Amino acid sequence: GRPTRILDVGCGSASDAVPLHAYFGKSEPEKRGTHVQYLGIDIDAKEIEKANSLNSNQPDIKFLVADATAYSKYPELKDSFDVIVIRHQAIGSNRTLWKKNIRGIPGSSRRRRNNVDYLL
Repeated sequence: GRPTRILDVGCGSASDAVPLHAYFGKSEPEKRGTHVQYLGIDIDAKEIEKANSLNSNQPDIKFLVADATAYSKYPELKDSFDVIVIRHQAIGSNRTLWKKNIRGIPGSSRRRRNNVDYLL
């Protein structure tokens, strides 16, 4: 089957990228998993630049400067994801906005909501 697809919303410099990849790829904590695709998004270009430099040798760990309030603007976000991660620090800053963002994530519609894992 297809790889497990992870979307990390508000990933910052992506300190969670490798541990998430390992967990969902069923490997050792400090090693990348197998059959997993990770996409981290953040609105801060400097954070994404840092994330890219820290993970430059990881072909299935990718990053995108993206606005979490406008998923439809980004072709990379049009497919559904198996796992959606939003760090608790990000949610605490504006709960109403984050509820709106979660509803906009591909794969989180009412008919699919139960098939998507949210790690908060």
